[in-house]
Amino acid sequence: MERELAIIGIDPGTTTAYAIIGLDGMPIQLFSSKDLGSDELIARITAKAAPLVIATDKAALPSFVRTVASRTGAKRHVPKEDILISEKREFTRQYHYANDHERDALAAARIALASIRPLLRKIQATLTSLGKEHLFREVTRLVVLREMHITAALASLEKPPIAVQQQEEKMDETAYSPLYVKRLQEKSRAYRKDIELLKKRVDSLLKENGAMAGRNDELTKKAESLQNRKPTLHLLKNKEKDIQRLRSILREAEGRATQKAREITVLYEMLTRKDAVLLKKLPNLSRKELERRQQILRIRDDDILLVDEPAIYSEEVVRLLMGKVHYIIARKPVTQKLDTILPFIFLSPERLTITEEAYFAVAPKAEVTKEKARKDTLTRMVEAYQKARKEESDSLINV
Repeated sequence: MERELAIIGIDPGTTTAYAIIGLDGMPIQLFSSKDLGSDELIARITAKAAPLVIATDKAALPSFVRTVASRTGAKRHVPKEDILISEKREFTRQYHYANDHERDALAAARIALASIRPLLRKIQATLTSLGKEHLFREVTRLVVLREMHITAALASLEKPPIAVQQQEEKMDETAYSPLYVKRLQEKSRAYRKDIELLKKRVDSLLKENGAMAGRNDELTKKAESLQNRKPTLHLLKNKEKDIQRLRSILREAEGRATQKAREITVLYEMLTRKDAVLLKKLPNLSRKELERRQQILRIRDDDILLVDEPAIYSEEVVRLLMGKVHYIIARKPVTQKLDTILPFIFLSPERLTITEEAYFAVAPKAEVTKEKARKDTLTRMVEAYQKARKEESDSLINV
C-alpha cells in the first residue's frame, strides 16, 4: 500500500520534535525525544508517510533539517523570517501537543502546507476536470519535487512504460544543483520573452504615434489654408463649418496621440521595473477576446491575467488556459459559484497598485505575493467554518 504524502515539520535541538501532517492538514503523528538522531527520525517518518515537504520554523535552515530533506528527497520549506510564537500558537491552537518543541514542528508543517495549498487545489481541479483524480499522488510528487508543470507531469505519467527498470530518484544536495540551474534558466527565458513582448508593443505604439502626428500636421495645414483663403460667395457659407469640423477631428487625433504617448511611457516603466509582476489583460474569457489579443499577449505557462469580467467565459478558452494560468485578478467580484466552477484562483485588485496600458499591466511582486497568501487564508477560514457547520449539523441529526 502506498504511503500517504505528507508535510513534515522538524524542530531540532537537544530535544528534537517532528510533526507529520497529511495534505488535508490533519496531524498523522507528533513526537519529541532527547538525542533523536537523523537516522531514527527518518525511519520513524518514512514508516508513517511519504515526505513531500520538510519544513522548519527558522529562516536560517538548520543543518539537521537540511540533512533529513536531502536524504528523503523532500522539498525544503524555509520561512523568510523566523516564525513568531504568536503565529505558531495561531496555527496550532486547535491541536494537542506535548510541549513547545512539538508545537513549533507542527506550526512549521502547517505553514508549509498553507504555502502550497493553492497549487494542490490547482492539481486537484485539473485532474478532476480530466477525470484523472487517481493520478493525484504521482502528479503532486512531480509538480512539487521536480517543479514540473501539471500538464507536463501528467504527460510524463501517461507515456508508455520504458523497458529499463528505473530506480526512484533521491534528491540529494548534488541533484538539486542542475535542477535549480535549469529552473533559473527557464525563468530567465520567460523574463526575456516578457521584455520582448513589451518592446514589440512599444514599437507598435511608436509607429501609430508617428502616423497620427503626420495626420495631425495635414489637418492643421488644411485648417490654416481654409482660414487664409479669400472668401468667395459659395465658400462663405461652408467655410466656418469646415473649419469647426477639422478642428474637432484634430482635437480627437491629438487626444489619441496623447493617450498613445502615455501608454508608451507606461510600457517603458514596465520594462525597467524588476520588482513587478507582468499581468496580461483581457476584457473577459470569451473566445473572441482571446483570439483578438493572443497575438500580442502570447499567454503562456504561469502567466497571471487581469480580467474585467471573468463571468463571461467560453468553455474552450477555459480548457486552453487550464494548466497554463493559475491566478486571475478579477476586476468584478467573482461569485462563489463561479469560483467553484472555473479552475483558477481569483485574486482581488483592491490591494494591488496596478500600472497598466491597453494590453499589459504590472503590479508590485510583494503585493501580489501577499494577496495570494491572503486568498489562501480566507479559503482556509471558509473551509474551517463549513467543516464546523457540517459537524454541528451531523451532531443534530444524530440526536
